[in-house]
Amino acid sequence: MRAADPIPACPVCALPAGAGDYCECGWVLRGPRRLGPVTDAVRADFDRRLAAATLEFDARAAALVSSVPGRFARWIRGGPPDRAQWATARRQAAVAADEAVDDSTARKEFAALLRGVAPGGQALLIEVVPEGIVVTRAVMGATGAPRYEADQPVRPWPDLVPGLSAHPEERLLQLAGGRGRPETAELRDRLDEALREPAAELAGAAAVLIVCGPAGWTLPEAVAGLCAELFPGARVLRVAGDAAAAGTGSIGRLTAAMPLLHGYGVIVATVDPVTGAVAAATQPLFAPGDAPGARASVTLRRFPGDRERATLAVAVDAAWSAEPQVVAVHTIPQPEPLYQVSAVLDPSGQVRFTEPPGIGEDSRPWTEVRACVPSAVDVRPAAVDLVCAIDLAGSHGQVARRKKLVSDLLGELAREYPESAAPRVSVIGCVDHRYEPGAESKAVVRGAPLGALDHAVRALAELRGDEIRYPEAASLEDLLYEAHRMLARARKAGRVGRLLLVAGRRPHPPALTVSPRPGAPLVQPCPKRYDWRDLTRQLGKAGVGTVAVADTLPMRAAKGGFWAETGADGLYSLPAATAQALGEDLGLLVREEQRPGLPLPALAQRRFDVDLRKESR
Repeated sequence: MRAADPIPACPVCALPAGAGDYCECGWVLRGPRRLGPVTDAVRADFDRRLAAATLEFDARAAALVSSVPGRFARWIRGGPPDRAQWATARRQAAVAADEAVDDSTARKEFAALLRGVAPGGQALLIEVVPEGIVVTRAVMGATGAPRYEADQPVRPWPDLVPGLSAHPEERLLQLAGGRGRPETAELRDRLDEALREPAAELAGAAAVLIVCGPAGWTLPEAVAGLCAELFPGARVLRVAGDAAAAGTGSIGRLTAAMPLLHGYGVIVATVDPVTGAVAAATQPLFAPGDAPGARASVTLRRFPGDRERATLAVAVDAAWSAEPQVVAVHTIPQPEPLYQVSAVLDPSGQVRFTEPPGIGEDSRPWTEVRACVPSAVDVRPAAVDLVCAIDLAGSHGQVARRKKLVSDLLGELAREYPESAAPRVSVIGCVDHRYEPGAESKAVVRGAPLGALDHAVRALAELRGDEIRYPEAASLEDLLYEAHRMLARARKAGRVGRLLLVAGRRPHPPALTVSPRPGAPLVQPCPKRYDWRDLTRQLGKAGVGTVAVADTLPMRAAKGGFWAETGADGLYSLPAATAQALGEDLGLLVREEQRPGLPLPALAQRRFDVDLRKESR
């Protein structure tokens, strides 16, 4: 044979015939010489054996690619295999793919490999699949979550091995071990050229995993072995392929479907019920092992009085340290006291929030968000009894304005508190005493006792105003008496009392009083001899916080007298009063300077609430 002559090829697998008697496909290349002439019968016997060998060879490759008989019949020499031939091909394919793992096991193996990578370190994933080869770098972040980066684009097989067929189906058969696949020496040269530079750059990787699939395919398994030579110590996994999906985009499938190494949680603010110290904690969202596509939800609560957007931060729910390891920062609207946040886990461990609408990314880093959270807030027990006392005597417009202020406050409370955590509220009102024979002893207070917030709203709507019958004073001492009766024992019951008084005139004294101003009229005493000053002091001793609103504040009212004493925790003129300001002074709504900007855990209201009265008051 001359050196220039082409190297003979095996008639079954089309690989160059070696010097041995048998091809690697099993075909006899050189047998013993026959005696006698080459007859037609001898030729026919050879043709039958060659046809059977080529059909078996092609059918085995087709069975590795697809379990569907006939899908690749056009590429099988000798035509579609019969039932027995196809059964034989399926058995051979099963033997070739023996001991392969599934995708789930491969992901667990890769996860175990990643857990051994320190923060800042990297691991490599080399995928050898029907589309080609890709090297993915997994860089371990400080949070313990890997970030996947493709170090080079997918190298498709036609670029690596130009001799492969241009037809996708025939190329799959070649990859699986069919006729026309390249020999190992050619593969080694091409692979060395494609991966030698990345191998040198990535030699410092903490661990390398080579995933080869579908298992049993000759060309990917040969390439995986060569990759293992380039990366000594690498672990090789043969993965059983989804025959129906072969050649339909499996590159990156392993990293795209990787489960979480650590769980994720939403950062919430917790408040110590004794000291008021604010700390960050996590409300679990996704658990370790959750895979892309997993859905989760968490119920959160806003701070009472704070309807601004809150920061929705996602942190790795691993061993807790001084600071949470935050992986994403978003902002979220807080339209309701209690609200549910729903999320989907996307590939590569990304969290995508789906509910409620309006969640967006926050441009601020977590360190900036954390710096705005107050270190402590004032706290009080969650259970509150609130009495709203209103002077019902006056013009229709005056009474309507007083009632509207109380209505606005009740509306704020209804928006801020879940029904199970709302304060108990009483709404009462008074009309004037009538100093007429037989009329002095008539009751002047009407309204509803402490009860549910919605009952108080209805009671407020039912209160009707009356004309002023005694201009010098209002029956406010009767309101104080009723409020004291309802709130005096609140502390012993584990509740906190609060009183809001909205009126236009001073109360009656307990006894006949002469004004120090010359010519001023006498002020009639309370028919029941209630002493407003004594009642106010008793409310203070019982721990009841009081806020007062007057139609018009008298001169020097803040320095002493009825309005200053009943408005110890807050004193306003009616035009200047707002529901938010009253709620803050009553300890029911949050002050802006003490808003942590983070949601509360859903059960926080059952343990504590936030009282934002300043200590200087």
